[in-house]
Amino acid sequence: MKKIVVVILILSGFKSSAQIGVWSKITAEADIIKNLELEVNTQARTSEIGTPFKSFLGEAGLKYDLPKGFSLAAFYRLIAEPDAEKLAADTYHRFYGELKYKTKAFEPLRIGYRLRYQQQFKDDLDGLSLDANYLRNKVEISTKLSKKIEPYLSADLFYETGGDFDQLRYTLGTEYDISKKLVLDVGIQTDDRLNSSKSNQWRINWGLKFKIN
Repeated sequence: MKKIVVVILILSGFKSSAQIGVWSKITAEADIIKNLELEVNTQARTSEIGTPFKSFLGEAGLKYDLPKGFSLAAFYRLIAEPDAEKLAADTYHRFYGELKYKTKAFEPLRIGYRLRYQQQFKDDLDGLSLDANYLRNKVEISTKLSKKIEPYLSADLFYETGGDFDQLRYTLGTEYDISKKLVLDVGIQTDDRLNSSKSNQWRINWGLKFKIN
């Protein structure tokens, strides 16, 4: 556990010649009533290790557990992207809803699926303007190596409504249960730009998630 934290700190503060970003996330969860949960998180993202943060995110939403491994969720996300030239930040508002399913029928493997629809608006001088709508399909496979460690592999396919499939996001990571109410999530992620000349973006993901009650 201590080794993982040391590696994260070194990578976060080291200027690398490779364009490897770092996404950091802190999440808090609280039960409201049976099967209904409130989630709030904050994120900071940089596109290259050792450079200033490219964006800051704040997010809040509700998750509801359905029978037989299904769940529903609805979230609002505020995105701020600092712009040094304008001495201000570009802001975006994202709303999304999702349906999730996870099964343990193939133990020791656990297979999950998430369908998300998101709508994003840019906040500019003329008010809110539609930025992009996406339909995202994500498949994840995980397994419990022990009571505390659960590695996973996922693929998230982005489809811009009215457009085309333009991105496939792969993530390889692991969750580590520090305690019953605190979980560390560490992984490597890349965005495969489909039908584009843009190079793939690699990043290190890490986050802490804790239960309030």
